[in-house]
Amino acid sequence: MCLVFFIQFSDFLDNPVKRYGIYKCHRFLKARYINGKIKAPATNDPNYDEWESQNDMVMAWLLNSTEPSIANLFTYQDTAHGIWEALKELYSEQNNLAQVYHIQCEIANLTLHDQDVQRYTGRLGSLYDEFLQDLKKIKSSRSSLD
Repeated sequence: MCLVFFIQFSDFLDNPVKRYGIYKCHRFLKARYINGKIKAPATNDPNYDEWESQNDMVMAWLLNSTEPSIANLFTYQDTAHGIWEALKELYSEQNNLAQVYHIQCEIANLTLHDQDVQRYTGRLGSLYDEFLQDLKKIKSSRSSLD
């Protein structure tokens, strides 16, 4: 449960703990739109307009935090929760092909430049390990579909 504070504006500016508490409270409430815990009331419910306003704001945050070409894929969603679920599905561990491609590109474009050899080989090794892990995830998800 989230507590609501009533404070004077000057106290708010001078007290980072209260400021953080209010921020966490605000963030917590918005997360409940994303995770689906705050459901849409009936359209004739007096709280519907407030819910719709808050939901639209959270939807805008989600869509504005993604690339425009990706955001366009989710404009058909009616709720922040719907966008979140669609994003989860798109970027889930079961659909790691985009991640594998990204790692392949990163490995192909990795150059020594101003790095020392130790740092370069360390980065190359970590990319290779990540690449192998993602390939294993794809293989296991495909075998579970069979």
